[in-house]
Amino acid sequence: MKNSLTLVLLACLIACNPGQKNKTDLADADNTFSLEQLADSVLEARQNHIQTDILSRHIPNLEIADAYNIQLSMLEKELQQGAKLVGWKLGGTATKDSTKFKPAFGYMLDRNLMPDQGTMPVDHFPGGSAVVEAEIGFVIKEDMAQGVQSVAELIDHIDYVVGAIEIAQATAISANETPLDINYVIASGLGHVGIVTGKVKLSPADFDFENETAKCYINDELVVDGISTNIFGTPINALYEAANLLAEKGHPLKTGDLVITGSLYTNPRLAEPADIRVEFSTLGSISLKSN
Repeated sequence: MKNSLTLVLLACLIACNPGQKNKTDLADADNTFSLEQLADSVLEARQNHIQTDILSRHIPNLEIADAYNIQLSMLEKELQQGAKLVGWKLGGTATKDSTKFKPAFGYMLDRNLMPDQGTMPVDHFPGGSAVVEAEIGFVIKEDMAQGVQSVAELIDHIDYVVGAIEIAQATAISANETPLDINYVIASGLGHVGIVTGKVKLSPADFDFENETAKCYINDELVVDGISTNIFGTPINALYEAANLLAEKGHPLKTGDLVITGSLYTNPRLAEPADIRVEFSTLGSISLKSN
């Protein structure tokens, strides 16, 4: 039976703060909630584009195992509601330092897909802003039920490579204004808001994993650029880790899955309507408008 507590919390939020759509507020902080109940609340916030401190308020030291349990519980609830899983996003990959390379995953649904040259409402940005990421995406050709043993094996399982723009902003926020541990972001879905994929599709044999570049333009002004080596030397390294991590968590990569491996540059932030364009060196140009 679906827990009604979440709906009560959000209804109270809207009734008490009709002009506020950025943060949930939990008055009864002494209450104890199960991970399942917390997943319900985090899911409601995610689906309504609202930031919430409920996790950091009730679990001061969230372990990564519980973070993934919450996220995957949300995924199962969304699938039961009729959503379709289209793939996975990676975070913690934008580094060349192996000691800082800590890949994490979040799910992506069909409702988060946007067409090239499409639009996204600014009020879908949790907290009123979001970042623009240039991503390299991989579409999977064959199931990887047990993960993979080598990069060569992984490449054999890739159907094609595609460029993508991801719009991202975490719904999880800190309850006490201290820096938020990544586990809370993982629990809430790793900040995925929306994604646009390009029309250019390259086979792995035709793609230069280490030298793909991306330039991001906001309102026709170049604001940042980057290169695929920023993703731990090459995005294929991130995909390798993801294939094995997802298999370990009981959600192995499957035929048709799209996996985006991390942003090629330091992400610019948007808080107002804008024209967005990312130009890749071989994966084409992709555009999106926020309004």
